[in-house]
Amino acid sequence: MMKLLIYPDWSRAILLLLAMVMPSIGIAAEKVVVGSAKWNSQSGNLAVKGRYPASLSGSRIELVDSSGRLLASGTAKADGKFAFTEVLPRTEMLCSVRLRVGDKVAERKVQGVSGSPCKKVPQCQILSPAGGINVKANENVSFNAKAVLRDKKAGPLRLEWDFGGGSMGEEVSNGSLLTTWKRPDATSTTVQFVRDNSRYRVRFHAMDGNNRLCEDSIEVTVGSPPEVPPGVGLMVANAARNAPGIGSQLASSVVTLPFPGISHVEATDSRFVPRLEVPYSYGPCNALNVQVFRKARLPVLLTDEEVKLTYSASSNPADPVGSVSINTTSQNWPLSSDLAVPSLLAEAAIAKTDM
Repeated sequence: MMKLLIYPDWSRAILLLLAMVMPSIGIAAEKVVVGSAKWNSQSGNLAVKGRYPASLSGSRIELVDSSGRLLASGTAKADGKFAFTEVLPRTEMLCSVRLRVGDKVAERKVQGVSGSPCKKVPQCQILSPAGGINVKANENVSFNAKAVLRDKKAGPLRLEWDFGGGSMGEEVSNGSLLTTWKRPDATSTTVQFVRDNSRYRVRFHAMDGNNRLCEDSIEVTVGSPPEVPPGVGLMVANAARNAPGIGSQLASSVVTLPFPGISHVEATDSRFVPRLEVPYSYGPCNALNVQVFRKARLPVLLTDEEVKLTYSASSNPADPVGSVSINTTSQNWPLSSDLAVPSLLAEAAIAKTDM
């Protein structure tokens, strides 16, 4: 025998309210959240915690500061938790941090940073593509961003896109027989990536009249980049152990200005001709010189008797060969079977250097 249950009006109201609330709870659970971002001015330590839906497991995850500096990157784990802690001496960029997982983004102000300068820093965001994308070489790719001026007395904003060496920028030949390009300087642009099988950090930044800068960035994968081969990670770990930390030069009483042993007049043509290789008769350019100045109102040039220099390799997270490739040893790709022996420049699919 079927029983008929009759609910009073208040019960119906509760059921209706739950039906309205539950979908919103599900939607909230799909968001990326930065739970906390704290800066310790005494130790210089930045600690960030966040979470993301388990459905984004396997997606690329990135943490950047308000000026677009990449602080951390990797692959989202199944537990949906993110934690970052590191000593970062430079405080002027730490107004806020942005956590991007796949195509979802969350931002949070950094606690412990002086608020008044941050209130006037412009705001930047790449709207599309919303996250990292995979494209084909020599095909049009469109980008769209927004920039907000927060100090009305410091306008207008100066905008610029940077494609990390993967694209020549916007073509501005205007019917000329010589093809020329420029860096895009508007919120929207369409470009082509001319180098295949690489990863590039695409950056959009805006600067106001007082040189306050904001930046957003995404990773663009062109073709099928090589996987990091076994052994490279150990090389980077050994090199980074003694490498100077980010911003450590600011704490010194001297400044170093490196420069190569010879300059190429033909290098100006590289803005117009992609992958330009210029032979010359002075031998390979594989020397690096450094001038050292003591910081002062009138900087003082120091001699080799007054200062001792050391050189160390460092890794570059935006390196097209891989985030753990040693930038200063400049590995071409494909790598040779012996990692200690660089592959030849002329035979490299990704030609970085002949050093």
